[in-house]
This record gives sequence, C-alpha cells and structure tokens, in this order.
Amino acid sequence: MISNDIIRTAQRERIAHGRIDENVCGLRCSTPNGPVELPTTPATAAGPNPRQLFVGSEGTLGIITEATLRIHRVPKAVLGDSWFFPDFASGSAALREMEQSGLHLDIARLSDANETAFGLAQLGSELQRRGVLAYLRARGLTTPCLLIVRYDGTPSDVRARRSQGRSIVRRHQGVNLGAVPETSWEKHRFSTPYLRDQLLREGMIVETMETSAPWSKVNDLHGTMTAGIETAMVERGTPAFVLCHVSHLYATGCSLYYTVFAKQEVGAEIAQWKALKSAASDAIMAGGGTITHHHAVGTDHAPWLPAEAGQMWLRMLRAAKAEVDPTGIMNPGKLMNGPERL
Repeated sequence: MISNDIIRTAQRERIAHGRIDENVCGLRCSTPNGPVELPTTPATAAGPNPRQLFVGSEGTLGIITEATLRIHRVPKAVLGDSWFFPDFASGSAALREMEQSGLHLDIARLSDANETAFGLAQLGSELQRRGVLAYLRARGLTTPCLLIVRYDGTPSDVRARRSQGRSIVRRHQGVNLGAVPETSWEKHRFSTPYLRDQLLREGMIVETMETSAPWSKVNDLHGTMTAGIETAMVERGTPAFVLCHVSHLYATGCSLYYTVFAKQEVGAEIAQWKALKSAASDAIMAGGGTITHHHAVGTDHAPWLPAEAGQMWLRMLRAAKAEVDPTGIMNPGKLMNGPERL
C-alpha cells in the first residue's frame, strides 16, 4: 500500500515537459526591419510574452535564428501501462481524472474503437490477435478502446504514480494489459507513418488533422467530426475509414488527432481532399474545438482562423506585421488569406 504522503511528494516534484512553445525561454529573431532579441528568463510579467508571438507566427513576423530552450534530465526510471475500455467516453473520463489529479502522464494515447481495431489488426500473428479479442470479449469489451500511458521519473515516483493511475482507471471500467502494448507502440511509433507513402502509391488518400477542446466537449466533438468526415467522403463515392486518438492532456481538456483513409477519387484528388478538409474543419468550429492544436495554421487552416481568433486580434497581427515586415515578404498567406495576407 502506497501512502498518500508518497503520492503527494511525487506530484509535487513532477514537472511536465509541455509543448515546445512552452519551453522557449529566450530567442533572437531576424525581421526585415531589424533584429529582435528577447532575453532568457524562466518567467515574466512584463506585458504579453513576445516569445510566444514569434514562436507562434509561423514565420510571418520573422525568422528565429537563436533560441534558448528549457531541457530536462533523462529519467532514472520509466514505467509503461496499458488499458482497454468499453468505449471512448470511458477512456476520456479516466484521462480527465488522471490529469486533474496531478499525475502528469509523460505519454498518454487513447485510441478510439476504429484506431484500436487498426492496431490490433497489425498485432503479431492471427492467433495472438484472436487471443486478445477473445479475452476482451470475455470481459465484456466488444468494441474496445486502447489507452497506453508511461510514467517517467525516479523509481519511487513512477511506482507511486502508476499505482494511483491504476486506481483511477479501474473506476472507469478499464481492463489492464500491463506494459507490453505500450512498449510495443513505442518501438514502432516512428515506422508506422511510413505506410502513408505506400498507401498513396496504391491509390489511397491519407490525411491527418488535429484539434483540442474542453473536456465537456470532447466526446461530442469526436462523434461530430468523425461523422462529418464520413458523410463528406460517402457523398463523393469514396467511403472513409476514420481513426482518432487523444495525444495531449491538459487540466481543462485534451487534443484529438485524426487519421483518414479513403480510395482516391481519380482525376479529382484535390477536390476530394478539399471536401475532406472542409468537412473536418467545419465540424471542429461547430463543436467548439480549435482549428489546429499543433500542426499550425498555414494555408490549409487560414480560412477558419477568423472564426476562432476574431477580427480584432487579426487586425492586431496585421499591425505587428506592418511594423516588422512592411513589404510583406515573410511567409505571406500562412496565417490569413485575402487581400491583406498575413
């Protein structure tokens, strides 16, 4: 039995790594109107943080030539864990409680039923796959959703956090599979994306997109976005297989990352892709998500940025660009399209 004191100590000492933009402490940026130098500091209250403005400008305000980044020590211990849930909502509820309890999972990936089935189809031999499915059916999971997690830290830290995590997950109907699925995913995580190029050569369209939303909207958005993509592709005569997983956690919400497979519409591939992208982006906006969680805006998402950020903020960005790039040569059109591109 692990004491509450040990758990609280583990939580207090745990510092989540965060996204790359959260780890920029200082930078030097070159702009057409001259350099910008922002000193290295762990935190500041000196007005809005200009580091975030340049990091998030997608090259439209200047080029970052130097950056000071926060780094973390290599963990002394890592522990993986894996769970199956009866549905996506149960898994997302478990993740919400884990994150809000202060566990700060170092890796967390919750796959929906389609992505879980896709992963199981690639599992070793047919005998292994049938064995896993039979075990899950015996536990009442007919369309399971897989969650893999990992804890980094000191040996006592990771054991305490995994124990608390397991207590939470069991309350949400999770069935434990141990560390093997997580370690297997880590081993192959960088090779699976290479399937895309082969699928494209075989006449398939493969697209990825991502968003994030508050916990209260995650499950509805997941359903709405999947349905929107499927409907758009059926209407073009190319039904799609839509996969989704949660990949980033926050106290207030999480990300949703989609992969879409469909047969290419020969001779109209670009129109097909635009229909897919529009359906997904419209569903994101209607469901209360962000147009992009980490892929950035670029030309693909620019038409939806005004609906998310509002015209006042876009005018402020145009004013900043006019100051540092008066002739508009820095990556034009990558945040906004139209006559006054940013």
